[in-house]
Amino acid sequence: MAQAKVRTFAGMRKILGGKEIDFQIGPDETIGSLIEKLVKTYGKALEEQIKDPVTGDMIPVLIMVNDRVYRSIVDLGEKVIDGDTVTILIPFDGGALGGKTFRLHE
Repeated sequence: MAQAKVRTFAGMRKILGGKEIDFQIGPDETIGSLIEKLVKTYGKALEEQIKDPVTGDMIPVLIMVNDRVYRSIVDLGEKVIDGDTVTILIPFDGGALGGKTFRLHE
């Protein structure tokens, strides 16, 4: 069966259990279908990272397939094939500085 490597960072890395995982893909896999399969596999914790809690729509994330950059909202129909490396970068939001928590946007 075909596989793609999925690379993640920050909170998604903890959810997937590592910075890179091998994930089984189908013959007609797209970025969008791969992400939906990841959500089905890893559940609510992953869904909360990549979907708007009000609308349920995917938030804007940066996705790389090998060395090509795609936008999550526009390019979900792009193909993913056996051996591809898919990197998902979610927007950073908030953090702590000097013991004070801050958010980049509301």
